[in-house]
Amino acid sequence: MKVLHVTPSYYPALQFGGPIQSVRLLNKALKHNGVDVKVLTTNAGLTSNPNIKVKTEYIIDDIPVVYMPFMGYEHYNLSLSFLVRVFQEVAKVDLVHITAVWNFPVIAATLACLWHNKPYVLSPRGTIYPETVAHRSSSLKKLYYKLIAQWSVKKADMLHFTTSDEAESVTRYLNLKNPFCIIPNGLDLSLIPETSEGLEPNLEIPTNPYLLFLGRIDKKKGLDIFLPAFKNILQDFPDLTLWIIGPDNEHYSEILKQQAKELSILNSLKFSDPIDGQQKWKVYKNAKAFVLTSYSENFGMTVAEAMACNCPILISNKVAIQEFIINPPGGWICDTTSSSIEENLRNLLSQPIERENRARQAQRIVRENFNLQSLALKMITAYHTILKSHVH
Repeated sequence: MKVLHVTPSYYPALQFGGPIQSVRLLNKALKHNGVDVKVLTTNAGLTSNPNIKVKTEYIIDDIPVVYMPFMGYEHYNLSLSFLVRVFQEVAKVDLVHITAVWNFPVIAATLACLWHNKPYVLSPRGTIYPETVAHRSSSLKKLYYKLIAQWSVKKADMLHFTTSDEAESVTRYLNLKNPFCIIPNGLDLSLIPETSEGLEPNLEIPTNPYLLFLGRIDKKKGLDIFLPAFKNILQDFPDLTLWIIGPDNEHYSEILKQQAKELSILNSLKFSDPIDGQQKWKVYKNAKAFVLTSYSENFGMTVAEAMACNCPILISNKVAIQEFIINPPGGWICDTTSSSIEENLRNLLSQPIERENRARQAQRIVRENFNLQSLALKMITAYHTILKSHVH
């Protein structure tokens, strides 16, 4: 089976968050299971990377990847050369997998699939959640969806969601009738070391106990409601540090630093650039807890990574991965209010035995639900379903 994966950005553009890793891991597992995968993307996030040349085929994880140049807004990726190339590539494959909704490559790939009568699966990956659409520029997004994007979504042979919450919310919100599959993001557990011994990250780890936020620094992540709760927690746990690691594409960290200054807790915060690879696992494994109090999150890849590392977790009830950890509890789940965050964080910190039990349970959940190889087989089954049902 030949599959072309179309996505507006791809590894190593890690500043664009969890999908960069999850899409790469999926493709890697598909290739391992016999799927002939090729990736067509743009050089978004990589324009200053001297190692990436556009229109050149690279082999990443034994998969051909081509980065096409774009112009204009980095989060839209307008590219006439991409349009030409995607028509050429779609003609050579059996099926196309499109990741994203709001970007030009999605429209270009849709056109190519319809022209060549090739089936395609579309993975919105949280981008058309009601909360996400309303998060910023809602009027513009709604107009763009009505005029352009909905065409790509509704023409898809199948939609791929990572959680049942995403499937239910999105299909109801947009009145979608497409067939869909629910396949979570997967983790390559073989990459995660048993212990953190010998893993030396290229950054200074706090000597004090720390709470870890790892991901894109953005208003959507709920750090603005976490900081007041953290201020109150510091009264009983004064040695704690909140370590915030990740890309800051919108310069939101400056807003957080100002808020922390007004709360008189700036000295208890540490900011670092994105990390990857072995050093990331050590940071997870040494954390007191991982926190993600997002207003909306279609999955929560970093939550799964923390769970795999036996790191206790506190997440909001808007992080869709919560459906896997509610019963039996694999962590603490709060509302998106400072008072609820404080209450649950206090329980997490003050109950060491329960914290250890839930962290162990979380590791079991990861092994049972997020094993990359088994999830790749489910995706291959979905591909075969599409190929059988597509009208040629």
